[in-house]
Amino acid sequence: MIQRTPVRLGAALLAAVLVLSAHPAGADTPLSGPLDLPSPPATPPAPPPSPTPVPQDLVGLLDALQRYPQTRPRATVGVTAIDDAGTTLTARGAHRSLLPASTMKLVTAAAALRLFGADHRFVTRVYATVEPDPAGVIDGDLVIVGGGDPVLATPTFRQRVYSTRPATPLSGLAGRIARRGVTHVTGRVLGDPSLLADQPLAAGWPPTYLETLDTTRSSGLTVDAGLRLFRRSGTLRAAAAADPAQRTARERRRLLRRRDVRIDGAAGSTSTPPAGVEIARITSPPLDTLLAHMLRFSDNHLADAVFRMLGAATGEPTWRGSARAVRATLVDLDVRWNELRLADGSGLSRGNRLTADALVRLLDAMADGPQRDRWLRLLPVAGRSGTLAGRLRDTPAQGRVHAKTGTLRDVRALAGTIPGRDGDDHHLAVLVNDLDGAADIAAARRLSNVLSLALAVAQDGCGGPLVIDEPDSRIRDLPERRICRVQRARK
Repeated sequence: MIQRTPVRLGAALLAAVLVLSAHPAGADTPLSGPLDLPSPPATPPAPPPSPTPVPQDLVGLLDALQRYPQTRPRATVGVTAIDDAGTTLTARGAHRSLLPASTMKLVTAAAALRLFGADHRFVTRVYATVEPDPAGVIDGDLVIVGGGDPVLATPTFRQRVYSTRPATPLSGLAGRIARRGVTHVTGRVLGDPSLLADQPLAAGWPPTYLETLDTTRSSGLTVDAGLRLFRRSGTLRAAAAADPAQRTARERRRLLRRRDVRIDGAAGSTSTPPAGVEIARITSPPLDTLLAHMLRFSDNHLADAVFRMLGAATGEPTWRGSARAVRATLVDLDVRWNELRLADGSGLSRGNRLTADALVRLLDAMADGPQRDRWLRLLPVAGRSGTLAGRLRDTPAQGRVHAKTGTLRDVRALAGTIPGRDGDDHHLAVLVNDLDGAADIAAARRLSNVLSLALAVAQDGCGGPLVIDEPDSRIRDLPERRICRVQRARK
């Protein structure tokens, strides 16, 4: 059993490392219940005026669904839905610049796929200041040079903390060094993170993010998602590593000593590029494997690491350089870039701004591009996987909506694609900001649910009429019932 400092690097990692808090700041946690409908009050108040009857056409339906009390949070809302031709099906605050929360990860993933390609792998190299002598002695230092791999991991992390996260085993790198015949290092073991500029925090990250482990420090060389694992009173705990590169060097030193390699010096970090010979290297899993985990389980550390590598690949290894790299990579999108601000890759920063219109244009471009099938496979699927596993179960939207959720304290968001036959897709983005209170949060969630459901029904139907006229009451007149009867899947 691990008891640790709170960790919110992503929903699955969070669940692996701590007991979830009631209101996580940056993790998209799967929620239960198909449509999260509220229980009726014991003594219901007088029913509100009947909403406008739902029109038969899809455009009118989407508009009407947003006028129900149950889908109108007292908040700032941006909604856009388009079809495969780019025709707007509904728009409400489509060009409002809003906090996107983790829907920002869609932007990061799209730019990374385009710039690097799905098969790209990040490489970590080890240099020695001199060649090993015939006895396997290196009379100098060993330097591990970070290549931006976000999933380097120790055996403890892989086995005890997060076994389902993609991993590049640090023990494998130690094994390759030992197989080179190295028996003794007279100097130190150093970590070099200089591939990325020394900017551990993005603009708009409150200092408390490190204390609560919503994220960890960004570095060109990181192990165990930037966590420092330690034992206290026999219990495994976690905290943010103060120097991720030094911690990586320390872990590698420990793993080498386990293989009977003698190390005379201490572990440390350096920003001086090594002058010597490469004696080992290890590569990460392919990029699409990393992106699938990042999107399905909203892994913040992974998203920001990939974002930083976009800047490094284009010659500007800063947070701002990464933002410029994203814009340059996605320049062909029909997006008003002046409405957007990119501060990080995860969506944690309070400095990020996206619009619902920009998100659907991005989704449309990726679904129409050469990597369409791969892109759709990366996303969580309603009622099936990732942060959507508990949403829209046993409805016509189950298995049909491929989307990314977004959650901050005062933000709820969803953006995704409902694939159609022959590529006749629908794309939806819902951004809701300035939420305050459980009722408005529930309304924001339902707004995303009913619009997703309506678009799924428009694609494939629901075994009955699109519109069902029922007696209007506080309990029965819910917007979901106006789309189609939500039926349990047949056994």
